[in-house]
Amino acid sequence: ELAEYTPRSTMTYSASVEHSVSPLQLLKLFCPNFFGTQYPQVNTYWAGSYSAFWETCLFVGVLPAILAAWAAARGWKNRQVVFAAVLAFFSLWLALGGYGLLYKLFFYFAPGFDRFRIPGRFSAFSSFALAVLAGHGWSIYRGADSGPRQRKSSSGLLLIAGIAFGLVALLLAWVRTGLPQELIGGRMPREAVTIIARKACYSSLAWIAAAAVLIALAGRLRGRFGRWLGLTAVFFVFAELYVFSNLFLKGPVSPDELYLRNEMVRRLQLESERELFRINARDLDRPGIMLLRRNQGSIHRLFLIEGYNPLQLKRRMVDVQTERRFDLLNVKYRIKVDLERKTAGFVLHPTYLPRAFIMHRWRVVESDEKIMETLNSGQFDHRSEVVLEQDPGIDMPAGAAHIESKVEVAEYGPNEIVLAVESPEPGIVVLSEWHYPAWKAWVDGRQVPVLRADYALRGVAVEPGAHAIRFTYSSEMFRLGLLISGLAAVMSAVLALVAWRKGIW
Repeated sequence: ELAEYTPRSTMTYSASVEHSVSPLQLLKLFCPNFFGTQYPQVNTYWAGSYSAFWETCLFVGVLPAILAAWAAARGWKNRQVVFAAVLAFFSLWLALGGYGLLYKLFFYFAPGFDRFRIPGRFSAFSSFALAVLAGHGWSIYRGADSGPRQRKSSSGLLLIAGIAFGLVALLLAWVRTGLPQELIGGRMPREAVTIIARKACYSSLAWIAAAAVLIALAGRLRGRFGRWLGLTAVFFVFAELYVFSNLFLKGPVSPDELYLRNEMVRRLQLESERELFRINARDLDRPGIMLLRRNQGSIHRLFLIEGYNPLQLKRRMVDVQTERRFDLLNVKYRIKVDLERKTAGFVLHPTYLPRAFIMHRWRVVESDEKIMETLNSGQFDHRSEVVLEQDPGIDMPAGAAHIESKVEVAEYGPNEIVLAVESPEPGIVVLSEWHYPAWKAWVDGRQVPVLRADYALRGVAVEPGAHAIRFTYSSEMFRLGLLISGLAAVMSAVLALVAWRKGIW
């Protein structure tokens, strides 16, 4: 339901394949730092833009990768191995995105698939599959009897380790002869990239060699010492993954320090208890300049007009002139930047409209293009007139500019908003929240249509008098999904009971 009203409803193929895993990046399975890293304080990643490092990360550890390859080659009689191998293969193929045909076929022919983006995230499925394969690979290897069968298993695993070692050695030789400038691009100097890639190769060669030693020992040691090798292998994998990722997971600043509740935040919080308003905390022309940190509004319960939403609505007001947009979006404070003094602070936006207000003049404009022209027109007063897309079904009063009316927010929650309205004449009550079909409205207990006001906001037509308007989030699609999930849970429980009674479990 949501995707239909977001930019993803018209997702292009080129936008969908952003952060595809290139075939060369499959080297990350054995040499994860070859393209650099992107940690909170250190960014040496030279093979992609911001976030490419973690979106295209394939690394599961060299020992699991070797064991997974061994299991895929030897365990085809085991259904779990077959499932995991197929999952790993197809998820890696999908992760290639624009570099592989499979993703393109899915994008154009699989229902709903054209809503996806960032193919590299499919590698999460391959990580799970490789972990399952690695466990089976170790079990197959350790379960082999001593003798020819065990020696064959040991030789096969060491051969895979040797191939991995050889690939990284060739990679190191390539680095020494000079990486092509087309591969490096202009993100970092060639000398710096060479140092990063060379260090990564040396580190990976050491880990592969250590994994080969562990495999060789596992093939020779049996009995009491052999039983400890499984635990040793677990610690080996943990150590390698920890060395690779601990700096990425461990930022130097605690959340309390990062999202400091300073005096400015406290003043805004106290003021927001008396009045609902929004804040523009980031410079629109220079997004890197911000007075509150990313997502700080959610933490300290402040309404910001900036944020992160992977499924933001398609109909917003980004094309409305800034001053008018801030008025309609209830922006009371906005950022002001002084480039000469290199300072920034909040200033009052004095013409802002309240979170809910009533208009006694309106005009009906049906096309989106004409609506946007009207909202930006110098002949249109957005503070005394509202643009609707359909007739509200009430008569516009005469002399609407001089009517005294009152709208108050009685209750405000994530799923329900209640307004108290007093008006001597008919009007359109506008709520400065995004219009969305799952939001329904009731006036004095009677359901009424929610009008789309000023291109993207919610509006309700009211007759003269005192009214209580209740907006409630009520999604039919959610209820349908809940019903399907409930039926699926009941069916699963019944099947599980039947399987248990028949001794299948």
